[in-house]
Amino acid sequence: MSTLRNLQNFTLSGSLSHPNWGSVEILVNGTIQLSNNNSVNRFVQGWIFLSGWYAALESSAKDFDHVENFVLIWIEQYGSLQESDLSYKTVYHDETTAQRLAAAIHLHHLCMRHKRTRLISELQRLMDQTAALLYTDDFYAGKNNHGMFQAKSLRDYAVYADWAEHATRSNFLARSLTRISEYFAYSFTSEGVHIEHSPSYHLMIARHIHEHSLFMEAAFGVIPPELSKILASAESHTIHCVQPDGKFLPLSDTAQVALSGARNNVFNSEEFAYVSSCGSRGSEPGTRTLSEPVSGYFFHRTSWSDSSAGYLAFIAAYNGAYHKHSDDLHVYLWKYGYELLTEAGPFGYQMQDAMTKYAFSQFAHNSIALDYKSLPRHDRKYDHVSMTRSRVGELGEIYVRASNPRFTGTTHNRSLFMSDDLQRIRVVDKLSSESNHIYSLIWNFVPFLRVEIFENYVIGCIDSLPVIRLDFSGVDIQKIVRFTGLSGSRPRGWRFPSFGHKVPGSQIQVIFEGRSESVTTLITTFDFEAKKLGNSTPKQITSLQETPKVSSALPSIPHEGVEVKDRQRSQFGTLLCLNHVLRLDRCSKDTRAVIRIYYENELIHEHRGLVKSMAFTVTRKGRYRARIFPKGANHAMKAFTSDWVLVP
Repeated sequence: MSTLRNLQNFTLSGSLSHPNWGSVEILVNGTIQLSNNNSVNRFVQGWIFLSGWYAALESSAKDFDHVENFVLIWIEQYGSLQESDLSYKTVYHDETTAQRLAAAIHLHHLCMRHKRTRLISELQRLMDQTAALLYTDDFYAGKNNHGMFQAKSLRDYAVYADWAEHATRSNFLARSLTRISEYFAYSFTSEGVHIEHSPSYHLMIARHIHEHSLFMEAAFGVIPPELSKILASAESHTIHCVQPDGKFLPLSDTAQVALSGARNNVFNSEEFAYVSSCGSRGSEPGTRTLSEPVSGYFFHRTSWSDSSAGYLAFIAAYNGAYHKHSDDLHVYLWKYGYELLTEAGPFGYQMQDAMTKYAFSQFAHNSIALDYKSLPRHDRKYDHVSMTRSRVGELGEIYVRASNPRFTGTTHNRSLFMSDDLQRIRVVDKLSSESNHIYSLIWNFVPFLRVEIFENYVIGCIDSLPVIRLDFSGVDIQKIVRFTGLSGSRPRGWRFPSFGHKVPGSQIQVIFEGRSESVTTLITTFDFEAKKLGNSTPKQITSLQETPKVSSALPSIPHEGVEVKDRQRSQFGTLLCLNHVLRLDRCSKDTRAVIRIYYENELIHEHRGLVKSMAFTVTRKGRYRARIFPKGANHAMKAFTSDWVLVP
């Protein structure tokens, strides 16, 4: 969305094309809309959507009119809201307010260049009011990343707002610096791990520490030593959270994106450069195992240089409330270039949404649930979850243990014994309880893995080749059940590749009953068989699962096929790419469908609802197509695939 053309389209249509949410209505009949989606509200009300256009606006006075129109409407509509107004908590959400002040500062700087006198005056009034609000203790979000954004935008206002009184700016700066310093000191464990449970947030805060270090050096001539110490200790955790594909593992609210950009290497580290670039530059880290028992993390990999290396993460981290998932004692396994044992990943922040609840729950992770109910994601029992430091046992196995007594009257202890090559992983779960329970041992598999269930074991295959086997022993198994893309009020068996997007996965639950029980899962991976996968990639295999295979022995009926295609086009239109946005052109007004967008053979986006609302911004050159599953009045129509669209 960095082009002026996109900015003009926004002004004319009153909507934006967002890669996750499709078409986002902003202006309707001259008013700025509030959404039922909190993420959309933060995007719009925080003026975050303007960030992609600043560079273009610097050289275009004409198109500045469009942004000025939006800002003036916003100030008129929301600038004088009182706390008693129903929309106050949405528009003046703590972080959203801080993001809006940061955007206003940037916009004000551009206004000075373009000599926009009226907008300068209105922005200064809004910025003064917003900074005064952020200064108050009542509005301060506290020692979390929202409070950090508040303090940093207050800091920037104090430095930038040369029209304000000097004493006011000095007070604002002093308070903002105190809050920032206190937050950075509070928000990392003694092992240098950010307490908000997400590798992407860990890196984001490290990036902000780096930025604040540069600010302090420019303003006062020195970088506080405590900032340098935090950055140095945060580096190791960041490195070991990276999978062999150069992305973070899907932990808590982590967005899985490529990390190879230079701005991510705030540590100026050759090892981070090596890991994030998949070995194309930098130097290889010196250790393949990281044990962080205080923070609750354990990582092990078979190699840094092998693209098919094995990678295991064991999680027992409960260090704070923010971004916490109910993933205590969760095990994640990557091998042969694929996720094998995975988790759902984050879905969103709409807490009333069943999929969001599922993403936070135990059922979206590889753990044990009691009586078909999940522990809450957050109950303030920070000191209840613990981990021991890893060690190497007599048989050469790496051993680590963790405990979760957050259940009422029940404690779950999990021990991992693993070979260095991760071909053999023994998971021993001991449950100690005062009363009888139905236990569900949960394992989530990557969507394209075909899982076959037997009496006391399961086998996962890729393209008919077995790559993983789980054997269960030690308890009287009542049943092993499988869930694949179960919707409704209690979803099961989903993988969320990005916020708001879902694809069916495979989940198995081993059900047994008792009080104090011990169950062992022996995980075996098959290196020899996996070599036969050859040049197959996750993208190719995913496409095989998504696209039904048609036997060449079936007779073709050309006339019927033409008729079907004509009916498809009349209802669903034709896939086109205009201004780097994929849409279905000339579709019927009320047609509904599930639309899956593929880049080459990689599933990258899913849209549900009205076909006319589907809008997906493309960022890569190459071929795109859509797989369309008719719904509503056309539900009886078979799924079909569009022609390829080439984006040069």
